[in-house]
Amino acid sequence: MQGAMPRASDPESRRFAVLIDGDNAQPRLLAAMMEEVGRHGSPTVRRIYGDWASGRLNGWKDDLHYHAFQAVQQHSFARGKNSTDGRLIIEAMDLLHTAPIDAFCIISSDSDYAGLAKRLRESGKFVLGIGERKTPDPFVRACDQFTFTDLLVKQGRKEREKDGGDGKKRPRDRALRELLIEGAEAMEREDGYANLGRIAEFLQKKDPGFDPRSYGRSKVSQLFREFPETFEFDPDDPNYVRILPEE
Repeated sequence: MQGAMPRASDPESRRFAVLIDGDNAQPRLLAAMMEEVGRHGSPTVRRIYGDWASGRLNGWKDDLHYHAFQAVQQHSFARGKNSTDGRLIIEAMDLLHTAPIDAFCIISSDSDYAGLAKRLRESGKFVLGIGERKTPDPFVRACDQFTFTDLLVKQGRKEREKDGGDGKKRPRDRALRELLIEGAEAMEREDGYANLGRIAEFLQKKDPGFDPRSYGRSKVSQLFREFPETFEFDPDDPNYVRILPEE
């Protein structure tokens, strides 16, 4: 049995199949979701699945053609049963074996796609998930990277409240500091400095839901700059950071 094909490591070269569960995603965020996919590659295949004859997916129709999506009809064969996920999974596997695709984006908050995400990764494909915070953890962790839709809504907000009112760091900030220390320690060179890109990769492998936007920042480097008492940037290369020795 042959091993998995190597993944396309350069985001600009990745050809994505963007597959949306129309019954389990938010139409108003379609433009933002496509912008998010564009950060990771080129959306080559674009499909939205659901029962278009029922009228429940009318919210997608305004932007469907603008974003060049194909509406894939899937009838609901029994009341209360969603057969959309089965159709999406079948077509994803068809694309895996027949289309020149490097990566898949599955847009849904349904745990039923966890198995599909794992199978695609086993075949050497990069898997991006997009869904709400309620998305079950098995699906989130089955992806290479998972973007929560609330971050897309908040995108562009640059500032957040850093103190809890008493001048002390909030618990969330302390947890972030410990997470950044773990990443810097894992990726540090002999001279103590670690590359920010490699730190980001480490943290996303540890937690596919890790995203600087969860902390109100767009870049990992901005997170490190919030702790000048803990980290120091390389004066010759701002892409490297090290943990300051304890006094």
